[in-house]
Amino acid sequence: MGVLQVVNDEQAVFKLNKNIGYQLNDDGSISLIDNNKNESKKLPIEGKDRNNEKIRYVYTEDNNQLVLNAVSENATSTRGARE
Repeated sequence: MGVLQVVNDEQAVFKLNKNIGYQLNDDGSISLIDNNKNESKKLPIEGKDRNNEKIRYVYTEDNNQLVLNAVSENATSTRGARE
């Protein structure tokens, strides 16, 4: 469907194939949509960082690109997009 290009420990940018779109879901998650196959895949809204601590994934759009931000559940800082 594409690749996830890491910007820093807190952020990554999706480089989606031309036939791939996305939509924001009510729960804050994102679904990637393959327009050729009429298939979709829901992306996670939480995970763990390199210290095995919970993080929340916040998806945003910047300059028509889908961006993944990793936000610590224990603080207001962000971290761990590589995990």
